[in-house]
Amino acid sequence: MNMKMGDNMCIYLGQKSGLTYTSQEHVLPAALGCCTKLDKGVVSDEANKFFSPIERDVIEHSFIQIPRIIIGPGKRGKLSPKNAATSDVVPIKCSGRNGLGYMKGTEGYILSQFVISQENKIQFYYQANSNDNAQEEIIKLKGQIASMGEKYVPVKMPQDDENVYIAYFKGKIHIGFHDILSEERVKEIKDMFMESITTRGEKVNYVQISATLPIIHNFKNLCIIAAKSAINTLAYLKGDQYILQTDEFDDIIRQIMSGSDEIFNSVAGIRFDRVEKIRQELFLDNDQQFCILVEQRKQLKAYVFFYEHGFEVLICNYLKSSSGIFMDGIVCNWKERKDYKYIEYLTNIGKLSKG
Repeated sequence: MNMKMGDNMCIYLGQKSGLTYTSQEHVLPAALGCCTKLDKGVVSDEANKFFSPIERDVIEHSFIQIPRIIIGPGKRGKLSPKNAATSDVVPIKCSGRNGLGYMKGTEGYILSQFVISQENKIQFYYQANSNDNAQEEIIKLKGQIASMGEKYVPVKMPQDDENVYIAYFKGKIHIGFHDILSEERVKEIKDMFMESITTRGEKVNYVQISATLPIIHNFKNLCIIAAKSAINTLAYLKGDQYILQTDEFDDIIRQIMSGSDEIFNSVAGIRFDRVEKIRQELFLDNDQQFCILVEQRKQLKAYVFFYEHGFEVLICNYLKSSSGIFMDGIVCNWKERKDYKYIEYLTNIGKLSKG
């Protein structure tokens, strides 16, 4: 990347043709409460599109999900309970039965849904906190299934479950099955609901609302977001040209953008006991997200912490010249909706003198 010149060049995609720059990248994930953005023109829209599903997976389906729901912040960093994080539809087990559900805030919910056996026997499970009664829910869901067209969201159910589960959530039909449903089977199910919209013949089960949701943890995606946070923080402290005008950071950026296991060459998780110790040494609270860069013996490292999870990121194994960063970074005080540079934060809490 050492040929980098020009007004707009993405720190992740370089001079790739056709890049656009209409949005701004948050230094740390906005969904974890970070308010600070890099300047427009530093990260392209195309790089943002690459990171978006990875970051969403980390926020909704990794170990980050639980402390974010319990501690906060919720959706897009907002603190209001109405914006509490809501997961996608996933398999749940409620009262000993499989089903489709989701999580909002600290509560798990089972959706109103039809359960269809191999013999095409139908049962209906009623979400007891619905505004409609069970019979109204049956009629509504039947109509949605009958008119769903060809598109639906598949949900992978346990391998030993032969039933088909159908629910409606956030404007989409979700169908749960242990395998890929054939087009013929989907059409057969749809035809069953087009024949009659009466409520007779279905067995209605009133079930508990709360349920336990599994966490599907993708550690690789967590490492990618940690490494991206480190590069963003470097751009925040030193400017994008510092990254663009040298090839010293090409390797870590290539690992990030490959989406492969190569990222493990540069990112490692930190043990929980060390996470607590490092937070104490850096004078940081347990609910602060942060990325601190440290230059040691020509190496440039980052310590990226999200709640009780910490990552050590090797940004560059050998700097040709000093970065000028001994120890600095970004600290996100999301409860105050305010971010600080680390040196500024230490000064504010009286650990460094002003001037």
